[in-house]
Amino acid sequence: MVVPIKSELDLRDRLPVLGAVTLPTAFIVPWTGEIPVDIAGRFSRDGHIKRIGKESRLKRLLNATSLGDRIVGSPLAEHLLAHPSELDGTTGIGGIVTFEALFDRWLKARFGIDTTGGLALDLLLGWAAVDARASDVEPLEAAHPALITAIEDHLRGSLGEAGVVVWKAWRGKRGRGILELAVLFEALASHEEGPAFTWRGMQRLELGVQDDNAVRLVAIQLGGAVGRALRWVDQQPGLVRAILASAEAKVTAADVRALLIDSKRLSIAWKLRLDALGSALESGASKPSVGTLENAVKARALLESHVFFADPEQASITRRAERAVQLLAWLSGQPGPSPSSDTPYRDAEVLGRWYVEEGGFVDLARRDARGASADAFGKGVQAIVEAVDAVRSEQDRRFAVSLAGWIDAGRPASQVLPIDMAVERVALRFLEGEATRKLLVLLMDGMAWAQAVTILTSLGDWAVPWGPIAWHASANGRFGPATRPIVFAQLPTVTEVSRAAFFAGKPTLPGVTQTTADDPKRWLANKAVGKVEAEGIVPRLMLRGEGHTSSGVASAEALTLVRDPSRRLVAIVINAIDASLKGDTQQRHDWTADSIGSLTQLLDAAREAGRAVLLASDHGHVPGDLLKSKGTFVGSGARWRPWTEASDPVSDGEVGFHGGGVWAPKGAHGVVLLADDRARYGGGAHAGEHGGASLAEVVAPCILIAPDDGRDVHDAHQKVTSLHVPAWWNLEVETTLDSSPVDAILPRRPLRKPKSPPQEQLALGALASTPVTPLPSQTTPKPSAIAKQSPLEKNEVFVARCTNSEERLRVLAAVQYLVERNDNAHVDAFCAALGEPAWRATGLIRKLQEVLNVDGYEAITHDLKAKQVRLQRAVLEAQFAVKL
Repeated sequence: MVVPIKSELDLRDRLPVLGAVTLPTAFIVPWTGEIPVDIAGRFSRDGHIKRIGKESRLKRLLNATSLGDRIVGSPLAEHLLAHPSELDGTTGIGGIVTFEALFDRWLKARFGIDTTGGLALDLLLGWAAVDARASDVEPLEAAHPALITAIEDHLRGSLGEAGVVVWKAWRGKRGRGILELAVLFEALASHEEGPAFTWRGMQRLELGVQDDNAVRLVAIQLGGAVGRALRWVDQQPGLVRAILASAEAKVTAADVRALLIDSKRLSIAWKLRLDALGSALESGASKPSVGTLENAVKARALLESHVFFADPEQASITRRAERAVQLLAWLSGQPGPSPSSDTPYRDAEVLGRWYVEEGGFVDLARRDARGASADAFGKGVQAIVEAVDAVRSEQDRRFAVSLAGWIDAGRPASQVLPIDMAVERVALRFLEGEATRKLLVLLMDGMAWAQAVTILTSLGDWAVPWGPIAWHASANGRFGPATRPIVFAQLPTVTEVSRAAFFAGKPTLPGVTQTTADDPKRWLANKAVGKVEAEGIVPRLMLRGEGHTSSGVASAEALTLVRDPSRRLVAIVINAIDASLKGDTQQRHDWTADSIGSLTQLLDAAREAGRAVLLASDHGHVPGDLLKSKGTFVGSGARWRPWTEASDPVSDGEVGFHGGGVWAPKGAHGVVLLADDRARYGGGAHAGEHGGASLAEVVAPCILIAPDDGRDVHDAHQKVTSLHVPAWWNLEVETTLDSSPVDAILPRRPLRKPKSPPQEQLALGALASTPVTPLPSQTTPKPSAIAKQSPLEKNEVFVARCTNSEERLRVLAAVQYLVERNDNAHVDAFCAALGEPAWRATGLIRKLQEVLNVDGYEAITHDLKAKQVRLQRAVLEAQFAVKL
């Protein structure tokens, strides 16, 4: 029963007699205070009064224990009580419900605005661009005009005036247009004067804001909300691209369009940034220096901050940009060794070493950078490439002339290895050093150092990485001054001649027609190979027909041979690179370990068998990009021709070779080889050619590699080390003193410390006045002049935290490396300097942090995203009480 009551006296009169049996009864009283104590006990729950009305109904609707102050009397409350179904799916909010939370929930339920984490301008902006329910507001406004005002007040209070601007634009079915404006504001809002200021003022009508200061504030707010708004819009395929195109079309004034370079997403900004980089590169090509390099690095960093940088469609452009800046870094330092005249062949030895350590990177970069030059960017890149081409052409010609002197001197093998000695001096020595060692020789026909660099780099990305081994730096493995063997192919640098010499272990004799089909016989007859296998084991060399299937993968017989534990030495030829050279010059190959199907299989089999791998080539090649015909000669190849008589003329760009270690056709005095990569004999060029005397053709890769699978625990010489990467590759400027056989890569102190260098830029240095001993690239750093001068060296706290003397030297070298580079370096360069592969960066830096980060204060930090390692110098100095 429900009984209305007029007053307290009326309540007393209507109460049933004590003890009487009645129906459950509710008395509706006209007050909200307490029931008199003498009658409170007559009611359940101590006579509490249950209020009914807006608050009670709202609490029940929202399952709330308490409501915010502004809710009960708000237009939203009135609307929800009349239309409770509009909160379907959001009922049961529970707990204490605030006005803002309730409004956000209703906006999501009623209009689909994403307010899951609270009302946000970026999500509102994205919603407004795609939502088509604006017409639903008209009947709502007609019925509850105060509610529309309340919506605007809520948006203004939560998001500022920009929130109201977006809401009104959406109501006017201009939501997409306001997002397009926001895209432009992202680049132009910060300009307080000039063309951008004028253009921004012209958008008052579109924004519905009149005051200049308010316009600027709204523009800044909208511009800052673009990124997430576009991600929200991206749910509709193609819409983002259309919005960006429409936004760009809104700006027609040339002076304003030029300012759009600050946009991170407009296509015109991408083009303007490319043009800026092209201009910086063109300046660098005409005057390479630390300053012009710094400008180019900044321009490339600006390019990298644009969203197009990660777009696969722009991959070829971004790679050209990266390579061009790297080439400028090379030009800005000392681009290769200076001429040496100690002996007639000294230049060949010095240039050969340089090519092994750096030249492959140079040739890789200029091949990747080469391309169209129709726009400002292309012209700048091409200017760099042509400048490098000129230097490389001069180097190749010097090398070829000096190589003739090396041949005339009887091919002295104190600094470089003739290819016929490679098996004995590398493979045999390695196997003789430890009875348990096993080896797979992979002869990559036609592989130049440019391809070796990319293949070796890609191997570092495998789950079990592969890399060069420490044996090359050992007393028995180090040959000459270089970090790996400098191997010269036999001349002319064609497969039939040089590959035969590699497998036979002796020079290919002139006058005899050679065939690669005889290579297995040559391998079997090689005296060095015969010393390796146990009695009864016949040495095996597999050519293409046996080692591969018709589909190009490794044959089952080849994989079985590699896994055979009874064999210490197995050899297999891979023809993938040489075969590709027969294609058209329009073709481009990205040579990685995964792009050669059989290589992956053979390396996996070698790892299972515990084999190291000698990754070798019989000769390199030059790309067909620059080759122009130099005439046709009977019996010639693409890069060599017979030298019939000693008196026959040898023209510019050619070098004549004869004597021991040079193959020539029967009856010929010798052979004439092309010296640089500008010419060929015969008709149209293929994708690549070989046979000549350029560095890329003559200096053959020959390097022992192994997987980083822990085998170094039992054999320290099989420890995987870093691939030597020249400093300029990571945009550091260094000089190589090549006239001495001693390692002399000298770190150079900065010209100046930039106020705010780009995050991607490494410190640019200038040559120090006093030479210092470098850090060996393949071994634990030895005490250097720099390290010995470090105030940390005898610091008691430092010594106590790092008790191992070798490890202390390593830490000192790491600290000094960072100090020399303004406390900041690229991780790859940092690891290379310490002789560690890049994949060990995290472990290396963690060990440094264990020593240098005291009591939780970070003296060494590792920025994974930016790939930077940083020294917090002030922290380190305070923790160890030193001054660096």
